[in-house]
Amino acid sequence: MRYSPLFVLVFVAPGSAAERPPVDYTRDVRPILVAACYACHGPDDGQRKAKLRLDVRDAAIKKAIVPGRGKDSPLYQRVVSKDAEEVMPPPHAKKPAITPEHAERLRRWIDEGAKFDQHWAFVKPTRPAVPAVKNAAWVRTPVDAFIAKAQETHGFVPAPAADKITLIRRLSFDLTGLPPSPRDVEAFVGDA
Repeated sequence: MRYSPLFVLVFVAPGSAAERPPVDYTRDVRPILVAACYACHGPDDGQRKAKLRLDVRDAAIKKAIVPGRGKDSPLYQRVVSKDAEEVMPPPHAKKPAITPEHAERLRRWIDEGAKFDQHWAFVKPTRPAVPAVKNAAWVRTPVDAFIAKAQETHGFVPAPAADKITLIRRLSFDLTGLPPSPRDVEAFVGDA
């Protein structure tokens, strides 16, 4: 049997916990809490149950989270509970149940210290350091260094530079949706 060269399966051995990136609150945890918990334990004082607030770290740590000890945290214990009287969110709340994968993500986040991040809109932007790359000759601008780093990470190499005729065609199609006129091609190719 012949296999198409375009079809490639990649098997990745499961890595150890040390190889996994840390759980990010904004990307990995906050969406779980928003979907399943904030209606009853969020910022709305009028809807809050059990005087438990999970959107503010200090309040969450007082009642529901033991940083560094996920399995000992009431938050984790309640989301994995099989008891209908204890499980959160409760079945009558008509909220989506927390999946085992989400519960594990919450546990890992708590084990890692339960770090809360500010909303991105309140975080002052910082300029990242330009990464060092193997193919430094290809880099013309700092943006190129980030692209080259991502290519190296995935085992890719840049395509060869396009000739001037190809460049003017691409530009013309991108800007107008039409091919360039012969006069535009001559002017672009003749420009030094």
